Amino acid sequence: MSTSILQILGRKLKRVEVDPAGTEVLFTLADGAQYRMGHARNCCEKVWIADITGDLDDLENAWILMAEEISHGGDEKSYPYSDSWAFYKIASIRGYVTICWQGRSNGYYRTRVDFVEVDSDYDWKAWGVY
Repeated sequence: MSTSILQILGRKLKRVEVDPAGTEVLFTLADGAQYRMGHARNCCEKVWIADITGDLDDLENAWILMAEEISHGGDEKSYPYSDSWAFYKIASIRGYVTICWQGRSNGYYRTRVDFVEVDSDYDWKAWGVY
């Protein structure tokens, strides 16, 4: 079940990892909790990390002071595709990072980025990001 990036606000982040394909981010907290940010791929859409501004190392071993999402819907100029963007702003006392996600679909499929806590019941391979 998807949750909110607010789950990491006020907590100490131990590590941040981005997969080589640029389709998911793993957040590991100091208390052992883990969250994955990504998208479960469907038929006629694609969601990827378009840009990361800032240094993810500034978030590691630091308390998270800000965590927010800003999203933007489709853009008519991209016809016949629908483009969307989601910006995740995360800050610690050491620095500030923005992870920009872009999604493209034919307009029928959702391109939302999910923020999900990892648990033993969740099958990540079925999620479609591997």
